[in-house]
Amino acid sequence: MRAALTACPSSIFITLTSRTQHVNTDNLVTLDASQEEERPVAIKSVSPSGEEAELDIYPVPPPSGSEDEEGAAISGVYEANFSPTSVGEWKIIGQYADLDTNDSPHTVRAYDSGMVNIIRDAVLMGQVGKPYSFEVDCLQAGSTDLDVSVLQESTGNETKLDPADGTIKDLGNDNFEVNYVPYEPGFYMFTVLCGGQEVGGSPIRIEVQDIDVYVHGVGIQSAVVTHQTAFMVDAQNGPENKMEIEIIGPSGRSVEVDQRSQEGGSSVINYTPTEIGEHTIHVLYNDLPAPGSPYTVDVRPAKIYVKKLGDSFILNQEAKFEVDASEMKKGMIEIDSEVGECKHFKTGYNTYVVTFTPASLGSQELAIKYNEEMLPGFPKMLQVVTE
Repeated sequence: MRAALTACPSSIFITLTSRTQHVNTDNLVTLDASQEEERPVAIKSVSPSGEEAELDIYPVPPPSGSEDEEGAAISGVYEANFSPTSVGEWKIIGQYADLDTNDSPHTVRAYDSGMVNIIRDAVLMGQVGKPYSFEVDCLQAGSTDLDVSVLQESTGNETKLDPADGTIKDLGNDNFEVNYVPYEPGFYMFTVLCGGQEVGGSPIRIEVQDIDVYVHGVGIQSAVVTHQTAFMVDAQNGPENKMEIEIIGPSGRSVEVDQRSQEGGSSVINYTPTEIGEHTIHVLYNDLPAPGSPYTVDVRPAKIYVKKLGDSFILNQEAKFEVDASEMKKGMIEIDSEVGECKHFKTGYNTYVVTFTPASLGSQELAIKYNEEMLPGFPKMLQVVTE
């Protein structure tokens, strides 16, 4: 009968392919017990919320000719595939004879490039000598390893943007602003990576023109049904210039347009879509399409946004997040939290700051409902720690 161990032998260790990985991808974990006698082994994972799971483990076949005296072929090396299902810090623990290996736990940071949000204003065009800008929100992605490159299609020259030269600016709270000034007309392609993975909304392809007509604004990018939106047309001022705007909904019906001229040749175009789906915007200037026209706008239903809500909070330290329901007409928001009493303060039209102070440690649930329906992504498990 083998004697029970009081400590795991130092010769046993685990290795991982990577210490950072995308959610729902495999990371090979190896437990090496080849220097010790055969005993039960295990590899476990612990999620950011503290949930523990034992991974399926497989023995690695030994080299040919390494059988023992009884003909058994045991290498003492074992492998398992670890695939995190959520963003955050995971722990990997190796065990031999029910004892944790001396190098356990190992930490793996899981991120999700699909949670990156690109916020754009001018979508299809830019102007020579003027910055083209957009924001990248990495807060929910679990990684700020951001890479942005710009390809000038006419020359094939690709430029990797660098925070040191001001082309990528840290706005705080894991948000970044990208600014790039094109000096030649043509098509430019922006590619955005987070943790080495291309994010949703990338690549961004824009046409840069050295012209006097510039169409821009959120109204040529996206819109919310029954909500007024707008875009700008900047053009030369003069009696010989003529501008026409036509917006066609998914049913083929025209959308009423309110065009208001301003000094200097600019016009503000207001419209209120009444249908959900793809709308087409035609902008004609002196009977010619403006650069980038026609524009395609996806009109979507109204949404509620929960912003600046992390996964981990400190015990007895006030925390806060934002709820933006400005797109909704009427309704009731309900917040049910195990973390602590939530207080909300109105900051604008249907926008709120919610504060709470965690009173106990561990994994706790936060639920947010609108008109008694749970918001997508909720209930959400939050982790309360001491520091």
